[in-house]
Amino acid sequence: MDYNGIRLQIDTDGIAVVIMCNGDNKFTMDFVRTWHQVLDDIEKNEDITGLITIGEGRAFSTGLDINWLKTQSPTTLDEYHDELHKLYKRLMSLGLTTVAVINGHAIAEGAFIALMHDYRIMKQGRCWINWPEVHVKLPFTKTMIDLFRVKVQNGAAVREALVFGKRLDAESAKSLGIVDLATSESYLMNEAKKTLRNAIGKLSLTRGFFNDMKSDIYNNYVVQEKLAGKL
Repeated sequence: MDYNGIRLQIDTDGIAVVIMCNGDNKFTMDFVRTWHQVLDDIEKNEDITGLITIGEGRAFSTGLDINWLKTQSPTTLDEYHDELHKLYKRLMSLGLTTVAVINGHAIAEGAFIALMHDYRIMKQGRCWINWPEVHVKLPFTKTMIDLFRVKVQNGAAVREALVFGKRLDAESAKSLGIVDLATSESYLMNEAKKTLRNAIGKLSLTRGFFNDMKSDIYNNYVVQEKLAGKL
């Protein structure tokens, strides 16, 4: 099934493979809305057992389309961030097991999209995950910082990835707890499917309850960290 910049394939074993296929997969309002549409269709399909997201070509996603950004009004940008935050939270709490296959550079919004999955598998070699906001003088939203802290509970990762905006290869990202596995390009999809199968095991997960459980766990963590003064 083809969308605007995204292709959805359903494997014979019920795994939904979301393929971002719009060049560098840069984020605009239209791209965010397309993502929501894809998730709508996935949620309607009760035969889907898990989700894998991957990029097509050399990039997973290189983040915000700066040329698009420069032509937008402040009101549109506020709306964009609202919809982007909803997408992050929706993907994070999706009632399916999810794996991001970081097949190429994952930058800014692209890095956050990968982070919102349950598991992340990254290509070894010339492949970066990177939050470069400090270098281009674009501040993180509070929601972005909160979500990063929820998914990566490692002070060194916050320092290296967000504060200094370092480009991290697969091994560095794994050592900081940002990705779960570093592997060669030829094994990415095999490892992703194996990760899904191992995560699900013999469990029978009800989507609605699984969604609620994820939302409760992640949202309660944010609340507790705020009360403790850590966020």
